[in-house]
Amino acid sequence: MKIKKVLKRNKQVYLNIDLYHQDIYFIYGDLQKGVDKIKPHVMEKYQEKFSSVIKELQELEYRGVYTSRHPFRIIHMHKVEKLSDFMSVLAHEVLHLTFELLDHRGMKLGSKSEEAYTHLHDHLIEIIVKEMFE
Repeated sequence: MKIKKVLKRNKQVYLNIDLYHQDIYFIYGDLQKGVDKIKPHVMEKYQEKFSSVIKELQELEYRGVYTSRHPFRIIHMHKVEKLSDFMSVLAHEVLHLTFELLDHRGMKLGSKSEEAYTHLHDHLIEIIVKEMFE
């Protein structure tokens, strides 16, 4: 199944995880269109960090990427057309986000914390997938 049959390209999803006081943005499709959509909210809080993150993303070649300047984070995906590729890249990038969020809160990955990691990873993917496909 091709993604373009299921969702509109250039759909942006803004996630705010109140528990961790983090601003997390997910952009699928054209980076500039996504940036234009989230820019008003982001610029008032993170003007300097935002500009450096966007410059960094514009210089990279990728299908999916996760980047952060605490407490501002972006997952950007594009050039991913098959549903299986979308889910694979999404899981990969959300795992980076999960590691960083919990590590920043002092929770190291180990046998006693793996359930917290897997639940947060699942929750983030569920939020993005629901926004993208419903």
